[in-house]
Amino acid sequence: MAICRILNNQPAASDHLPINALPTNKSITMVKFLLLLLMPAAVALNPVVGRALAGAFEPGQLTVVRWLAAGALVAIVMGLQRLESFSWQKWWRVALLGALGMGFCSYAAYASSKVGTATNVSLIYTCTAALVVLYEIATRQVRPGFVLIGGVVICLFGAVVIVTRGEFAQLIAVKPAVGDLWALAGMSAWAVYTVAMKRRATELDPLLLFTVMSFAGSVAFVPVAGIETLRAGLPELDFHALMWIIALVLIASVGANLSYNEAIRRTGPILTSAALSLSPLYTALMAVALVGEELAWFHAVGGALVIIGLITINFSRAREG
Repeated sequence: MAICRILNNQPAASDHLPINALPTNKSITMVKFLLLLLMPAAVALNPVVGRALAGAFEPGQLTVVRWLAAGALVAIVMGLQRLESFSWQKWWRVALLGALGMGFCSYAAYASSKVGTATNVSLIYTCTAALVVLYEIATRQVRPGFVLIGGVVICLFGAVVIVTRGEFAQLIAVKPAVGDLWALAGMSAWAVYTVAMKRRATELDPLLLFTVMSFAGSVAFVPVAGIETLRAGLPELDFHALMWIIALVLIASVGANLSYNEAIRRTGPILTSAALSLSPLYTALMAVALVGEELAWFHAVGGALVIIGLITINFSRAREG
């Protein structure tokens, strides 16, 4: 009875279900563990798909296909009648967020993966949390404690290791790869998107928000995809590419979003953020196994610093919270 109230905020179930039908502490713990284990894996798949389809799809084409398919799938399952709850007077705000968070951030990740590595994309994007913390410190939303600042510095130093490939002696002379520049642009945009989503309370339920923003992200990049098609032709959609697209839509888009929301509901934002910091590790493992990427020493060092920095940031926030 207490378990049901804690997890679901629902009335006691003992009046309606036999005792052996109620969830046990062990089963609840396992569900939480699986969520925290699988959620970052779903998020981590996105740059791997971008790398796998780099030769078949241009970045804009893949962005349009991804979010159009994901938005349509959720809209069909959800039921189109629920769109009536949407405040259309404020549609442009949601559309802008969708164009930025769903559209540009995906495009930048795929543009980076096309000329770089999926591992770099994941490691750099994960540093978004450090940028958000810097914004919160600048706007005095959080106190700049020693542990928090230390976590931010460690995380960003890890990003520097990755972008410069560890060439610290020639830090000023080093020219970051084009792929890393795209990843940095996407990370910055994702930080702006994250802050914007935090600052204003939406009137939409999560599924409706996902649907509207997915369509907005897709529509915003139709012109880009059109230009790419004129230049490079239509995407090469064979069985191999189709399987990757299905994984991108079901796992890295819909699955990642729903599992992230469910993880927050069941375990809270601190544990969810801590688990999400492991996504670069998943990306590296999948990139090596699925698309044949080769990891260098700076991936290991930079990745370790990024993950340690993020865990330190989450520890500081948990302690203050």
